[in-house]
Amino acid sequence: MNNNVWTQTIEQLSLLTERPIVAIELPGYGDEPNTVNNHTVETLSDWLADQIQEPSTIIGWSLGGLVATQLAITQPEKILNLGLVASSPKFMADGNWAGIQPAVLDQFANQLDNEHKAVIERFMAIQAMGSVSAKQDIKRIKTAVLAKPTPTSDVLKQGLEILKNADLRQKLHLIQVPVAVLLGRLDALVPIKMTKQLTEFTQAFDVTELDKASHAPFISHPEAFNLWCLDLINLT
Repeated sequence: MNNNVWTQTIEQLSLLTERPIVAIELPGYGDEPNTVNNHTVETLSDWLADQIQEPSTIIGWSLGGLVATQLAITQPEKILNLGLVASSPKFMADGNWAGIQPAVLDQFANQLDNEHKAVIERFMAIQAMGSVSAKQDIKRIKTAVLAKPTPTSDVLKQGLEILKNADLRQKLHLIQVPVAVLLGRLDALVPIKMTKQLTEFTQAFDVTELDKASHAPFISHPEAFNLWCLDLINLT
């Protein structure tokens, strides 16, 4: 994904707050050059820290939420409040932990070399799968994302490896900043039952669930998402 998916959100939030809003693209996505050779949750978190000039409210979606969580653990001085949107400290299913089945990510990785664009489009479709407005949500996501250069297969494979291997659950208790989590009950990538499982590792997160939302609540439920953002911003 690139920061085009946030265009409408930024326009709407800018009418509701005077705070400057910046949508950061990770290295290798959209217009952002890939200046990080080896993408891991740690290297991307260090890169993100360099982009933040003063303590800020940080809102991370999906993989971006995982990177932002790592930032809150290692460099909390960069963060005033942390918002995690459709994100998990461990995306891969593991035992009783709710997450993505390993075979799904393996399939995407294996197909990237030969079906690069098709894989990207299928992954974009998953973002809205289950939402009551799925068709129009998928169309909006595709229109936004495909208006910019798509990431290389290598960059995408490294992103899939992060989703497959990163596990920050045992470090969540180290986070000292306020954390708000927004999850969709119909999300196919971050199952909603993860909410209860999170309490095994921390009870400090403020979790909000949207009944009819999937993996991209800022697109399917913009009003509810913007209000959630404002509540987070206004904590400071």
